[in-house]
Amino acid sequence: MDFVGKTASRKADYQVVLDEKFALDQKSYKQVLDKLEAARADVFLADAHLTDFITMHREYRRMGMCHSVITYGARGTEKKGADALGAKAIEHVTSGVWWSPLLTSNAESKKFIDAFQKRYGRAPEWYEALSYESARVLFAAIEEAGNTDSEYVKHALDHVEIPSLLPGGKLSFPSDTGHQTRALYVVLQNAPDGSISVIYPRDLVTHPGTLAHCQVEHASR
Repeated sequence: MDFVGKTASRKADYQVVLDEKFALDQKSYKQVLDKLEAARADVFLADAHLTDFITMHREYRRMGMCHSVITYGARGTEKKGADALGAKAIEHVTSGVWWSPLLTSNAESKKFIDAFQKRYGRAPEWYEALSYESARVLFAAIEEAGNTDSEYVKHALDHVEIPSLLPGGKLSFPSDTGHQTRALYVVLQNAPDGSISVIYPRDLVTHPGTLAHCQVEHASR
């Protein structure tokens, strides 16, 4: 909604035909999906947890819906989703995440991937990478502070900057950003062959993004 309303040109180019809240952890999302189908949208954007994505997308597929672009926020490209729904069911689904094991050109990222795979025998997910990175920067702040007092550690974060596995390669919490770290989202897309591609940021793209070729009437108008 913020994206669409940010500029006059976007307001002219985009029309929001459905803006609907829904509760998480439901056994069925048929009610909101009926509204989505009636809205005849070209793009479907939802924000869901993994279990909600699986439930909702399973019903979405059963209803025969298709949109040129579809995303469930950070969900849709995890292995657990593919295992539950099948690779065919999640073709063209995109996700916006903070990290991906596809980011092997980053030295810190490659080091983490290799260590994780050696210990657990599988590729890490983005939330595991962020947990690791959070612990790393916390230990760095404790060293900077010289003790474990929370106030000292919090203020020490102002001065900490470490090499990072996140896009951009650095992790810091500067005051001019409200002590928030800044890193680009990584946008992933499931390909028809079962692989996953990085489609953003541009300098990390492994394959250009593609639109779904919808055959149903409401999404191909």
